[in-house]
Amino acid sequence: MSGNRTRREAGSEFGIEWPPSRISETAGCPPGILNPSGKDEVLLLSGRTAIDCICRDMRSSGRAGCVYMPAYCCSSMIAPFVKNGFSIGFYDVGFDGGKLTYNLVDDREIDILYLNNYFGFRTFIDIEWVRRKQKEGTVIIYDKTHSLFLRNDPYMEVADYIFCSLRKWFAVASGAVLYKSSGDLIDFGLRECSYVQAKFSAQVLKSRYLSGDESVSKEMFYPAFADFSHHLEEDYAGYRMDEKSIVLLKSANFTEIISRRRENARMLYEELRDVGWLKFLFSEMDNDVTPLFVPVIVKTQELRDELKKRLISRQIYCPVHWPRNSMTAPQMEVNKIFDREISLICDQRYTPEQLEGMVQTIKNLQ
Repeated sequence: MSGNRTRREAGSEFGIEWPPSRISETAGCPPGILNPSGKDEVLLLSGRTAIDCICRDMRSSGRAGCVYMPAYCCSSMIAPFVKNGFSIGFYDVGFDGGKLTYNLVDDREIDILYLNNYFGFRTFIDIEWVRRKQKEGTVIIYDKTHSLFLRNDPYMEVADYIFCSLRKWFAVASGAVLYKSSGDLIDFGLRECSYVQAKFSAQVLKSRYLSGDESVSKEMFYPAFADFSHHLEEDYAGYRMDEKSIVLLKSANFTEIISRRRENARMLYEELRDVGWLKFLFSEMDNDVTPLFVPVIVKTQELRDELKKRLISRQIYCPVHWPRNSMTAPQMEVNKIFDREISLICDQRYTPEQLEGMVQTIKNLQ
């Protein structure tokens, strides 16, 4: 290493330190969340891979029809269903006074119901309504990606399939977990994914770059992240999680991750509560919550876009969840969230002090 001056950058892809300094003696899975009842889970490339596997498992038993899913979602959640021949119906999601609202069609016949929470917060549909639909023969899919560490989670009790993308939470190159609550999953014939290694190498380079290695420039690793995303758009089916990422998952300190994320989120709530031109998507953060991000709703789309641009100029990368997808109707309430939401980073890479630059940029915008 030709220098030791650390670089400042916040958000975007995780860097990877390899080999990891700590290897856990556990299976690398948070107790009581993944594999809570001794069920066998399958480790996969990505969340899209998990959805594809669920589709294949359902079709093997003759399941078909329409997936009823929230309009507030990423297009990557929709694509595997469409590719496997399922149709899509949406229930609208709105924002009202510091909480999300769901507009469900109660008398609709539902073949498959897709449930999820948002950003690690408690955003459940009425669980008794879900139970009633299940008794009517609806298959329940629970996407636990955003609520991996959420405690007292009632969806875990009713879901037929549960999956979670791990790449959103941990410094891994690939990773998702899937399990089925009753019966065995079919054999998916999983294989290694050839394009993961390039992303892994790029994440190692990013870690060196942020540590001050002057022999590494951004141009040496950022193109690999874009290439991975491009491949993943279409080529995601039938791949397992790579072995190095499994080792990294086993090295993760879940207690520290939960504690740091909660500490960072509490600081953001305290510092930004009086900023008049934004509102927290969730007015409060209770003790069961471990945030993926701290989402806020900005007064206008133009101001949201200006904030994102200002943060990027300071090398702070806060994502938007999500761009509008072409399948949502223009009159839906969810479009107000798509157009004005930005997700503030709060993850375990940073201390509250390291996020102070983001806070000041937000406060100085107007």
